[in-house]
Amino acid sequence: MVLFLDIYFSLFSSIPGYLFDNIEWCGNSTETDGIEKYPSTCPGYEVGPDCQKSAQSVFWETASKFYARSAHGDVHVMLNASISPAFPKDSYFGNNELPNINGSKVKKATILMVHSLDDPVLETCSSESIKNLMARFTAKGISPSCIDNPR
Repeated sequence: MVLFLDIYFSLFSSIPGYLFDNIEWCGNSTETDGIEKYPSTCPGYEVGPDCQKSAQSVFWETASKFYARSAHGDVHVMLNASISPAFPKDSYFGNNELPNINGSKVKKATILMVHSLDDPVLETCSSESIKNLMARFTAKGISPSCIDNPR
């Protein structure tokens, strides 16, 4: 989450995130604008020899990278403590945002471990995936901290 005007924003709170969340689309070389109008014909996120990434995955990867590059000061990362691992290494955050956070612009990262009210807590700040995340922040020169069940 990024702090702007004393308000925290996630990628989905940005204009591109809002516009493209839950929308399916794909490219079509026969359309004049290059966009397929009937999402049922889109291949989704499947990859194959002719298509390494879908238009949707490329959009979200690029949006995640730009979002991370804009971060500065103190950042907050909210993770779901009701799933394990809470920080999967192959997530959009782990693959696209974290590598693009600039350690000279971001000084502190606070990890917020939040669980669903109806689900058990499966991960805490002492879990291996969170230790891994904290080590990755430290390697970038960013001071990490973690809060279990913040109020």
